[in-house]
Amino acid sequence: VLRAMAAANPNPIVFALSTPTHLAECSPQDAFQHTGGRVLFCTGGPGPSITSHDGAILRPSQATNAYIFPGLALGLLSSGASSVTREMVRV
Repeated sequence: VLRAMAAANPNPIVFALSTPTHLAECSPQDAFQHTGGRVLFCTGGPGPSITSHDGAILRPSQATNAYIFPGLALGLLSSGASSVTREMVRV
């Protein structure tokens, strides 16, 4: 799934918000690895930092369903957006 998202999008968005984190849809490491580091990733709980293939330290963002989806939906509807861009969800 992650590879397909990366093939179809220059910056795929993955919100793996299930908790506890060991039951999440995917790990931060998987998301970064299978998208070539191009993913905008957010997790539902705390997780470890990741070292990218070029040595950069990546720190996954943390959010919860109660905060992310209602606010994101309200913003999209209010703005009349027809798509979600990376700038809209920049962390």
